[in-house]
Amino acid sequence: METLANRVKSIVLNNLHGLYSYNIVIPENQPVFVITGPNGYGKTTILAILYHLYRGDFWFFYYLVFGSITISFSDEHSFVITKVLTTDSNSMMDSGALDSSYVQVDFSDGTKLVESFKVDAEYVNGLVKQ
Repeated sequence: METLANRVKSIVLNNLHGLYSYNIVIPENQPVFVITGPNGYGKTTILAILYHLYRGDFWFFYYLVFGSITISFSDEHSFVITKVLTTDSNSMMDSGALDSSYVQVDFSDGTKLVESFKVDAEYVNGLVKQ
């Protein structure tokens, strides 16, 4: 059986949909990993998070209601994605509407920050105009 040299080791979600926090650790030597739970608890959203991260579709995180997401890989790299709410942006948590809030994306190699950028309304609007 072929194994991937680099794989997702853990996913930590805080305040997903403004309701749920999860710390999902994926066992290293398990060929299949299943996420189960009641409807509406974020299973499909977790898959969408991984999908959009893989594709580099960071606009997705601008619209997603969450506090922070940390995805760690077996090679010690990690993504930390944080929703930064401005003082006038409480409505975004309820509606997902565009405002002055932004998403901070940090990628590290385990010892140092490799890349850091933010996704804000200007970034998202620029994608729409393309």
